[in-house]
Amino acid sequence: MKLHFNPICLKATIAVVLLSFLGIAQATAGTVNLRFANSNCTGTQYCTTVQMQASTGSLKVGNGTVFFSYNTQSIANPTFTALNFDSADGYGFAPQFFSLETGNSGEGNYNILLGSAAGSPSLSVTTEWVDVAQFCFTVVSTAQTPNLQFVNTYTGFNSEANAPASSHTLGTTTGNNASFACSTAATVQLKVFLEGPFSVANLNMNKALNTGGNIPLTQPYTGAPYNYNGGESIATVPTEMVDWVLVQASNDPNNTSNSDIVATKAAILLTNGSIVNTDGSTLSFSGLSGNNYYFIVRHRNHLAVVTPTSVTIPTAAVVDLTTSTQTFASVQQTKQMGTTGIYAMKAGNGDGNMTINIADRNAVWRPQNSLLGYRTGDYDMNGNVNVADRNAKWRVNNGQFGVTSIAP
Repeated sequence: MKLHFNPICLKATIAVVLLSFLGIAQATAGTVNLRFANSNCTGTQYCTTVQMQASTGSLKVGNGTVFFSYNTQSIANPTFTALNFDSADGYGFAPQFFSLETGNSGEGNYNILLGSAAGSPSLSVTTEWVDVAQFCFTVVSTAQTPNLQFVNTYTGFNSEANAPASSHTLGTTTGNNASFACSTAATVQLKVFLEGPFSVANLNMNKALNTGGNIPLTQPYTGAPYNYNGGESIATVPTEMVDWVLVQASNDPNNTSNSDIVATKAAILLTNGSIVNTDGSTLSFSGLSGNNYYFIVRHRNHLAVVTPTSVTIPTAAVVDLTTSTQTFASVQQTKQMGTTGIYAMKAGNGDGNMTINIADRNAVWRPQNSLLGYRTGDYDMNGNVNVADRNAKWRVNNGQFGVTSIAP
């Protein structure tokens, strides 16, 4: 939403908003650090993500404001995508964003809105960086630098108590004035959950394979039925990595010959469902000649899922495949996790043929039963193949099938 009025009025208005949000701080609940991260440029669009962390320990955020400035000779006309701190995390209102550009200077004001009183946000901010929102700009000139800077005077956060005496202290704020070049790679933000490691209590996926030291440093899809020979690898396993996934761009997923697949990439699935490149940046594909594709997400022991409609790329919006059954060709591709309203890819397809049946038990799970480590038969993905994988995952999904035309 673009506002056109005097910048002095904007700052005065924001100061009033901040006072209503933050009050006059009399006590410190915690210290919050901010940074711009995962900045990238594709075509004529420059995107960057605001991230937050606690300096120490863990804290929760109530009402708050992120106020930043930027160089309009480099980037302009910002749009936003909320990544956290919204209704899914227990906040009473959707985040709001306002911007103003005057001459060579632009200003953005992003508000997190828990509500008018104390609330119960479910998201905890720890010393691990958490995404707040992504901001995408039209590129004006790559010869100029974006000069993205937080304006600390107008930036601050309440604790979940939302009381004047419990606002957090603003710690370090790291801007971004790095020069950039725009690649021809097209970005797509995909979100999926896997049933195996999904926690109904925490509404995200656990990372048992990660903490157990079981995730390989090179992508695991070289063998049948995937036969993907890409060289994706990582030097160390990211803290929030759940597992590797295989993502493909398709012109027509109804084509059973797989001749519709125009790009394939092994990528990293994070605990919050985000799929990212091996360097942690937004998932991207190079060399795509068109703008509209279906995207297939595969996992080594879950039924694959394809976007029900084509996706226009590049896109700043998250393509969220966790909000419904994602029906394609009359197939309900995902299942609800309890009564959460969150949907996940179905566990138990160890042979990757898009049908969960007796072969996934006899030919995959049974030979691996009682083995530890990174195993296809480990359907709950805890690093231990045992009867729970058969009874709680494979058995409840036995007879389920996916979109057979996208079988590898």
